[in-house]
Amino acid sequence: MSTETNNVIDFNRPASTAEDVVERPFPVDALPKVWQTPIKELSRALQVPPALAAACALATYSAALGKTLWVRHPMLPGGTPGNLFIMGVAPSGGHKTVIFNHLLAVLRKKERVILEQFRSETLPRLRARQKIIKMQMEQLTNSKKGNVTNSADVVTKMTGLQKELDSLDEQMLPPRLQIEDATSEGIVRTLRNGQGTLSLHSDDARKVVDNICGRYQQAKDGTDEAVFLKGYSISDITVDRAKSDSISIPDACLSVLLLIQPDKFSKLLEKDGLVDGGFLPRFLLFSSHAEHRPWPENEPGINPEAFVQYDRIVTELLDTYRLQPETRQFVEFDPEAEDVLRRVDAYACAMQGQYPSSFSPFVSRWTENYWRVALVMHAAEHGANAHKVHLSGATAEAAFKVAVWFIGEQQTLLSGVNQKRADAQADRLINYLQRKNVPLSVRDIQMAKISGNSAETKRLLNQLASEERIMQQPGTQNWMIPPGG
Repeated sequence: MSTETNNVIDFNRPASTAEDVVERPFPVDALPKVWQTPIKELSRALQVPPALAAACALATYSAALGKTLWVRHPMLPGGTPGNLFIMGVAPSGGHKTVIFNHLLAVLRKKERVILEQFRSETLPRLRARQKIIKMQMEQLTNSKKGNVTNSADVVTKMTGLQKELDSLDEQMLPPRLQIEDATSEGIVRTLRNGQGTLSLHSDDARKVVDNICGRYQQAKDGTDEAVFLKGYSISDITVDRAKSDSISIPDACLSVLLLIQPDKFSKLLEKDGLVDGGFLPRFLLFSSHAEHRPWPENEPGINPEAFVQYDRIVTELLDTYRLQPETRQFVEFDPEAEDVLRRVDAYACAMQGQYPSSFSPFVSRWTENYWRVALVMHAAEHGANAHKVHLSGATAEAAFKVAVWFIGEQQTLLSGVNQKRADAQADRLINYLQRKNVPLSVRDIQMAKISGNSAETKRLLNQLASEERIMQQPGTQNWMIPPGG
């Protein structure tokens, strides 16, 4: 692993400590060269840290892969796709919309081209065929009158024409690459327009967060994240509707970039189900660390030339992968990359016992998200040839620098909620000992399911003992409330 000052990777300690998170720079030099130029240009011109621009580049290239490009690795025989979920906490005044628009503009441009081609070429042809089918059906209906002997043959022909007509109705839906704001049902409808693949990108995701937090749910604490969970995992989605036919999307694929204000992030954290159910753990979380700063005098604006190569590769990836969803392509890897993967997974497993159970869902996603990041970075390096080139050990190493940065950001953003949950857990343990009013073993306490596992139980007991809130019964391994406590 690299031992550069700002990117030391130590597999024998947690990924982030209080000292690590102070002024932690994003490892821009670990990124593919095609990203570095626009990211550095935006950072220079807007006088902001590169984190937000890097996240937008990662999201854009992830969207360009869709569900077509996968990486094959030994830990998951079926492979791993490149669709990422990214969430940035970005307060107002940090130029987030400018950065967002510059780096995702290529997707909007491509979508406009696709829509124009659809309206000028595809739609007229489909409408013409629709008219022909309706005329044929009318002729068959008229021929059936007074001709009972051919009734079965007419029905067979009518059935075939009706199937084709139904298929045309779906084909006439305008194609979509991305969406900014929608309910779950709206996302599913648009997924159908995008051949089962869609990107949700929003530089102000307030409404999206409100919907996820249960804006339209009848249950008081209800949430609405099921579409996201399935879209991350590339699973079938079916939405049944009372007033119309159900919508079924096989192998639905979502990639997501949400930029939200701190208050909306806090709202998400208040919903325990969004953590325990796996919604938030699927995201690469980060803070933009950007503050409003005036543009310096005599400094040139944003140079459009910085985005030419970046946009070219995105378009190439869209044409080769995202817009060819029926043909799955696989990236193989070098032995050096496999070695990095195994070390990353061992690292994540070792960390499971060092964090509270509330953090376990996040740790369990580290390896998978790391490998998705590696695949997207590999695609940025090789463009349309990505499936023909092995993922190298160097790319795997670089991707881990990026993943470690996101892990550190994740821990920092979650520190408040983790502390809140840890305090509640400690209070439950104290109350349990007081209620039982007898010394209890670690196993007894573990059976009460106050903590997630035995290692966490022991850590909690030792912490409370150091605070003198509990003690071990003299001469035993049992725990109790101190006399007079």
